Amino acid sequence: MILDMHEDNCVNKHWCILKMHYKRQTAVLSVMFVLVGMIFLVPAITGKAEARINATALLHGQAAKLTWTLLEAKMFLGAFTRQPTQKGDQIGWSTRGLSEQGYDENGFVKYGTGAGDVKFDFNDPFIGKNTCKITVENPALRGDCSITQGNTASAFYNVYPVNGGNGGGDEGGDSGGDNDDN
Repeated sequence: MILDMHEDNCVNKHWCILKMHYKRQTAVLSVMFVLVGMIFLVPAITGKAEARINATALLHGQAAKLTWTLLEAKMFLGAFTRQPTQKGDQIGWSTRGLSEQGYDENGFVKYGTGAGDVKFDFNDPFIGKNTCKITVENPALRGDCSITQGNTASAFYNVYPVNGGNGGGDEGGDSGGDNDDN
C-alpha cells in the first residue's frame, strides 16, 4: 500500500510524511523480527530437545558379586546414546529425547541375576517431573532410586543385599528423588 499525504492534511508540517512505501518496510521489519525471535527461541526450544538422562546403578556388597546379564533395554520414547553396560560394581547408560516424540525420554533397562531380575525404569517428560523406579525380583536383594530434575537428569539406582553388609552404602535410604522400593 502506498500512502500519499499532502501538506494541507498535516497538522504539524515538520512531521508530515509526503510518501511512504509500507510494503517494503513491512517486509524488512517482518524478516528482522523473525530472525531476532529465532535467536532467542531456538535455544529455548532445543534445550529440552537435547534433554539427557545419565544413569548409574551401583551394586553394593554381595550384589556386586552376582553375575549380571543384560536381558532387555527398551526406549518407549527417546533413544539410547550409550547402551547399558556393566563395569565392576556399576551399570551405566545414557539416553536422549527425540523431537518428533515431544522430547520425552521413557524406558527401562532389565538385568538378570540368576535368582531374579532387576528392572530400572526411568521417565523424563517434556512437561512434568522426572521419575525413576526400581523393581527387584531377587529375594536376596533390595533397591532404591533417585533422579534429578531438569534437562540433563542424573538417575541413581542402588542394589543392596537384604541380609548382611551393604559394602559401605547408605542402607538404601532415599537420596532426594523418587523412591520405589520393591
